[in-house]
Amino acid sequence: MEDHTFVVGQEFPDVKAFRNAIKEAAIAQHFELRIIKSDLIRYFAKCASEGCPWRIRAVKLPNVSTFTVRSLEGTHTCGRNAQNCHHQASVDWIVSFIEERLRNNTNYKPKDILHDIHQQYGITIPYKQAWRAKERGLAAIYGSSEEGYCLLPSYCEQIKRTNPGSVAQRHPFDADGGLFPLAFGVVDMENDESWMWFLSELQKALEMNTENMPQLTFLCDGQKGIVDAVKRKVPKFFSCSLLAPLE
Repeated sequence: MEDHTFVVGQEFPDVKAFRNAIKEAAIAQHFELRIIKSDLIRYFAKCASEGCPWRIRAVKLPNVSTFTVRSLEGTHTCGRNAQNCHHQASVDWIVSFIEERLRNNTNYKPKDILHDIHQQYGITIPYKQAWRAKERGLAAIYGSSEEGYCLLPSYCEQIKRTNPGSVAQRHPFDADGGLFPLAFGVVDMENDESWMWFLSELQKALEMNTENMPQLTFLCDGQKGIVDAVKRKVPKFFSCSLLAPLE
């Protein structure tokens, strides 16, 4: 249905397929829908523009999931009345539009989404809506952050199994962690105890290569917890240089 037209008797696999088709047609032809009735067995809508006679009715066929167009009245007299913030261009619709693009390129930016939708459909959507659609699309493809955190225990085991000698431990945390080129730790909060734990684990990893390990230097902002932990846990390998806080 590339021309986005409907005919009486036209069939769709189910109600979802019909709803997607009518939404796509409304967006492509730049008219707003006013839905009068929509459930699992019937659908009735008309053009939202005052005075426009176009309307469509579809129903579910008995004993099957198939939806068919039962009646189609009038032709649009309203012209293009929905070029900005089309109501049918919901976040879910945008997700379906960008899903394949996101699979191929996770760096697909909201501004690119805006550009591609405008180029293909001639409508403008808000930046925030494009951003929300990208976040929802990534979650649908790769899972949510919460689901990812649940995989951490097995991830740690895989690190140790595939990289013998690696240290990978999981402790309770709140997802507010950071990355460091040499090692990273995720902890419940940044305090003396967490720094002691982190440097203890780092020391264990470094001690495996003491013969070839040059002296390393920590550059930090002078937090007492970091300095004390370096002095107590790894004085053999590290010196600690203080940096003035950035204004």
